[in-house]
Amino acid sequence: MNNWNYGGAYLQYPIETGIAIVDGKSYLKTHDIFEPLPSFMLQADLLFVDPPWNKGNMKTFYTKAEKMSPQIDFSDFYKRLFACINKINPNICYVEIGKEYLAEFIIEMKKLYRYVTFYNSSYYHTQNNICYVIRGANTAAKPKLDYMDEENIIKWICENEPYHVIGDLCMGRGLVAVNAYKHNKAFVGTELNHKRLSVALERLCAIGAEYTINNYKTDNCEVENMGKKVPIAVYAKLHNKSVDTIRARCIRGAFNTAEKITERCWVIDKNEPYIDHRQNRPSVLKEKNKKIKKN
Repeated sequence: MNNWNYGGAYLQYPIETGIAIVDGKSYLKTHDIFEPLPSFMLQADLLFVDPPWNKGNMKTFYTKAEKMSPQIDFSDFYKRLFACINKINPNICYVEIGKEYLAEFIIEMKKLYRYVTFYNSSYYHTQNNICYVIRGANTAAKPKLDYMDEENIIKWICENEPYHVIGDLCMGRGLVAVNAYKHNKAFVGTELNHKRLSVALERLCAIGAEYTINNYKTDNCEVENMGKKVPIAVYAKLHNKSVDTIRARCIRGAFNTAEKITERCWVIDKNEPYIDHRQNRPSVLKEKNKKIKKN
């Protein structure tokens, strides 16, 4: 059992409940993939996911998390995984997998993306630990990643792929989060085992990150749930606006439902309309009237 405590990080960096908000722009949460997808995951425009590789592996993850493993076939798990990927709809998606289900994962990836390729890889920097990393995208590109260790691939992705927010549905001990943080990028992630996620927080804090734990109601809602508040990044995406624009309007008090969670973190009811008050300024109205008269 002691081997499953991961050094006791969960005692210093607890995250069994609530959402960890890192530096006001990144989000981590303990979460079972079969529960509704947290709305903050929709911010991700790039994903890297290292899920369980087969049914036995899946059961082990649940056992280590001290949770009952669902009585399902592994195909049910990976179909749920790809349903979540489809909902997030990132521009680029990487999924790591073993040989047993490599073909099935490639088929699922091809349902979502026009261009799909896979790379021979390894883990724990040991060549005999063979795995594969599948890349899906709708624009053609073939990064030279063959025979790189998974950790080096994640580092390369965070350094070189075009993205604003990287996400991971199986965050584990935080390789994706740590590499994104090192490159001043935002990240979002979920993980079944809160003790493993505490290790991610420990690693982030060791390199200068700060975080708070919040239990506001968006911790387990999907973005289409009515009347729920979502992070402003989600609201900005829904209205095709920049996060900085929405944050500035929150600070000015332009929204009725905006709520400040931390210094830079706001949430807002996704159903509150975005009203561009500039359209009603006298100068704008005068210009509109001129155009009407000309017509």
